[in-house]
Amino acid sequence: MKANLERRRAVSLAAAAVFLIAGALASAPAPAQEFVMKLAHVVNPGSPRDKLMHLYGQNLAKRTNGRIKAQVFPSGQLGGNRQIIEGVQLGTIEATIAPTAFLGGFEPLLTVMDLPFLFPDIDVASRVANSDVGMELAREVERKGIQGVAFYGEGAKHFATTFPVRRPADFDGKKMRSMPAPVLLEQFRAWGANPVPMEFTETYNAIAQGVVAGQEQQWGLIHDLRFYEVSKHLTDTDHGFFVEFFMVSKKWYDRLPPDLQKAVVAEAQALIPVRLQWTKDYSKASLDKMLARKDVQYHKLTKEEWAAFRDASTGVHRKYAELNGAKGAQYLEKIKAKVKEMSK
Repeated sequence: MKANLERRRAVSLAAAAVFLIAGALASAPAPAQEFVMKLAHVVNPGSPRDKLMHLYGQNLAKRTNGRIKAQVFPSGQLGGNRQIIEGVQLGTIEATIAPTAFLGGFEPLLTVMDLPFLFPDIDVASRVANSDVGMELAREVERKGIQGVAFYGEGAKHFATTFPVRRPADFDGKKMRSMPAPVLLEQFRAWGANPVPMEFTETYNAIAQGVVAGQEQQWGLIHDLRFYEVSKHLTDTDHGFFVEFFMVSKKWYDRLPPDLQKAVVAEAQALIPVRLQWTKDYSKASLDKMLARKDVQYHKLTKEEWAAFRDASTGVHRKYAELNGAKGAQYLEKIKAKVKEMSK
């Protein structure tokens, strides 16, 4: 009798313990979900874009307590710019940073940033791109599966060619590598050149083999990818500015909890001034290194030469509005107004 009582008491205690453990487990918070963010780009390791992605990944991990883990894939490991952007659309790549010109085949409205002689300097370009008008423009790509989170001032445009450049007529009949934006193709045509749309990763060999005679590019990439070896004429022009677009896969972004969505955007925008300063330092250091070489021929456009290129480019702005209809014309006017406002 006593033994049976002891057994029943033991069973009751065991049941109670199981109940308490189950209750504790049920009330314990579920482990936070973690997400992987593949960041892909086409330029070389150590470049400002690559450094920015690594810094972004590190900071984002801290901001989210490790819930988002970033992996950076440089040098076109996941494809050229077009393939990477398509991967972002599909959700197979979570994010990339690329010049707005590469959005020409996806959402050409964004290529307003690539118009020649639109911004007076890289500071104004960065401020305008990240203004209310720039963010309104960024939202145009959401229907294409892309979430825009920030713009970065990447650098001023210059010419690296196999022939000397002093005036638009020097481009007559020359084949020039161009990014695929229709406005940039029109820009080279306005100067008399024959533009050839080409992936950045193919450009060095194309110049070396005589397929094209040069390109417009920023000093940093001309130096780091040794374009000066095959296009020894460097012409300092500031005729336009590269603006990078930080884009995230909308499929991936929409799956994130709201707090992580905010973190993804906030960290990208927090790095805008960092990227801008890197741009300035990188450009100056790269040009100084190339000018130290005896085989490089450098020319800075005079005011008169610069004005000749500007005057020859006026039709490119009209072409952008023509290609993009009423909405394109509206964005162009909004951007011009914002440039005027932010140049004071």
